[in-house]
Amino acid sequence: MSDLQKNILKSKFSSAMPDSTYTRTSSLDSIVAEAPGPDEYHLSTASSSESHPDSIHVTETRIVTANPESPWTDYFKLHEFLPLSGPRSFHSVYCTPPENKGKAPVYFVFHHGAGSNALSFALVASLLFRELNKEVGMASIDCRDHGETHDTADDYDFRLDTLANDFIEALWYILSKHSSDAGIPEIFLVGHSLGGAVVSRAAELLMESGAIKENKVRLSGIVALDIVEGTALDGLSYMHGFLSIRPSKFRSLSDGIKWHIRSHTLRNPASACISVPPVLSEEPNGTYTWRTELARTEPFWQEWFKGMSARFLSIRAGKMLILAGTDRLDKELIIGQMQGKFQLEVVSDTGHFIQEDKPSTVVSLLSQFYSRNRRDAVLQIPSAFSPKFV
Repeated sequence: MSDLQKNILKSKFSSAMPDSTYTRTSSLDSIVAEAPGPDEYHLSTASSSESHPDSIHVTETRIVTANPESPWTDYFKLHEFLPLSGPRSFHSVYCTPPENKGKAPVYFVFHHGAGSNALSFALVASLLFRELNKEVGMASIDCRDHGETHDTADDYDFRLDTLANDFIEALWYILSKHSSDAGIPEIFLVGHSLGGAVVSRAAELLMESGAIKENKVRLSGIVALDIVEGTALDGLSYMHGFLSIRPSKFRSLSDGIKWHIRSHTLRNPASACISVPPVLSEEPNGTYTWRTELARTEPFWQEWFKGMSARFLSIRAGKMLILAGTDRLDKELIIGQMQGKFQLEVVSDTGHFIQEDKPSTVVSLLSQFYSRNRRDAVLQIPSAFSPKFV
């Protein structure tokens, strides 16, 4: 758990939630906020392509444009569902195939953190697709019982191996349906928080299964965002407090979006308008509650993160760890970083959701990482020996 989440516990922001200043419309095509005072946050998305996606400006009156009914269409080309365990159960996958006919397919595949959803990577995936000249595909997966993924078994099986195998099944589906036969598929796995643990375990399972050795797929890189084993395990003691003080429901989607900004859970309004609606579920009375019951995942919290540092370091591929602060490294990662086993990047002025708060910065890092580690990259001296601050 990051310092941000610990600070949230101290702030008791749930008791400070004011009446909503948003005007709710039936489709929520726009969320309008009027400035009630100097301490109010006002949200704005830039309409000009020249505006920096990471920028958040404050003025007296702001309008946030959003379409939570189908926000994914501006960021991915496809939203598909594949069978999951149990009847009427399906896995939600957002995908933009590469436009590189005649070439071996390359994909970045993203996995979000606990309580989040696949659209947490919407801005990053869209920007990265254009940055890499549309030649590299993008896919983001909703974890079971998150976002648009549904499992009617209702057993809340959140064992790490279960999540990793779900991820691998979705990966094979993407590669089989949206890839050419021009060569061995190449993948870069990216995970935020719990997602970092999932993609690390998935990479390990792919190596153990022989899929990589048998050239069924080439794992060229793995990236973990703001997740360190030691910090995560220490932070688990704060989880009950965090879950107990956050609001249990919201009057509207706009209230939910506003809470995420005011509490500093998310710092980029443009991303909040995309990623917040899927984490909420509408009740019959019109209010909104949390889509995922995180308290039910408690039996698996220790398992998710225990041994992650060693697992991450053991993966035979390019590795990058992106953190929101230098204080997050545990002993095993400090030693590994000093030995040049992975690339360390520190993104300043951001919260736990680095990919949402500073999407352009993350895209720049992923693009450079791709250039250094893709299959046809020229051999270079790794830049992992000292952390970079961006």
